[in-house]
Amino acid sequence: MSEENELIAQLNSDKRSVKIQAIVKLTRAGKGEKAIMALLPYLASDDRELSFFANQAAGKIAERAKINLSELSGQNLSAAVSPPTTSTVVLNRETFLGASKEQATALLETIRNNP
Repeated sequence: MSEENELIAQLNSDKRSVKIQAIVKLTRAGKGEKAIMALLPYLASDDRELSFFANQAAGKIAERAKINLSELSGQNLSAAVSPPTTSTVVLNRETFLGASKEQATALLETIRNNP
């Protein structure tokens, strides 16, 4: 069994710490679509820490494998991650890291209104 498959299997653990550790390790060991698909249920998790690490891992794996994460995850996930609001801000890794001053206000408003 490959390291990636072992880490994906660990995502089914009942222990939160094991899940987080597996997600963090998947950031390095994940090679493609299979790893991202395993992370999808955690991207919109109610657990903020789990969701944060899953989003980071999925973003880095997708970047490395040159996969469009939004196409892979489909419309259901994007609706779950960012419920429809009046603003057109899409919450993802690139939005947070590359936000301009004009976008910062909209980002803060979205974050405050959608806990």
